[in-house]
Amino acid sequence: MKNRRPSIAVVKEWISSWDGELTGQSYKPFLFVRDVPSEGKSAMFESATTGRVHHYFSALEDETHALCEHDPDTGDIREQFALLPHIATQQIASRIGVKHPIYPGTTTSAVLTTDILLSKKRKDGVEHFAISVKPEKELYDPKTGVRTLQKLLIERLYWSLKSIEWILVTDKTLPRTRAKNLLFFAPARTNELADNTLISLAEFAATFRNEWADKTMLISLVQNVALKLNIDVKAAQALLGRCVWDRSLLISLDDEIISHESYIKLI
Repeated sequence: MKNRRPSIAVVKEWISSWDGELTGQSYKPFLFVRDVPSEGKSAMFESATTGRVHHYFSALEDETHALCEHDPDTGDIREQFALLPHIATQQIASRIGVKHPIYPGTTTSAVLTTDILLSKKRKDGVEHFAISVKPEKELYDPKTGVRTLQKLLIERLYWSLKSIEWILVTDKTLPRTRAKNLLFFAPARTNELADNTLISLAEFAATFRNEWADKTMLISLVQNVALKLNIDVKAAQALLGRCVWDRSLLISLDDEIISHESYIKLI
């Protein structure tokens, strides 16, 4: 856990030990869940895209990650990405006439971070997007809203200088039902039960469609498919999640929050 009241020397040490050039499985966020007290629901997402566990400080950040990961063009996701060199954000703050954030209880200038740096695969290379995630209420809070917007402006200008598009995501702009449903099926992506069965995703998806009925709960459908394919129910659940995530089986993710007792809709 990082010292929450660091000196300038300690911050310099943090900066020197962090490498923003690393990608994929090698990347380490500037901040981990254990480092920052969070009023929201902290979360860790085990990613099949990057091959590592991602650290988020709120459910909203976790949901944003799920949507990013579900995009087939996504190549890498780097969370809690430090805005360095440190002097860059200090100069931006000075230029626009606002105070640069400091660590609480100190006079030490804080290292700002972006919630997600998303890399998308393009025909001519890689395109990056910087994503900040905030509950909308924080933007309009009568006591802290102005300060929150000042910090976001520093962040936006930092990425603008790098010619990287900056995106602000809120609970009002995010398709949260889809995100929550992707999270419901996400554990299957790294579940070894799906790897250990001889059933292909195409065979599972075809069997699921054949067994599907409008008024049959999801758990019952999975049990029926497991029986039909002669596999364990937990393996069937893992295969279902894999099919949803790689689009082998198209189900409606936007209508309502899915649970084991839901009646799902095929597309």
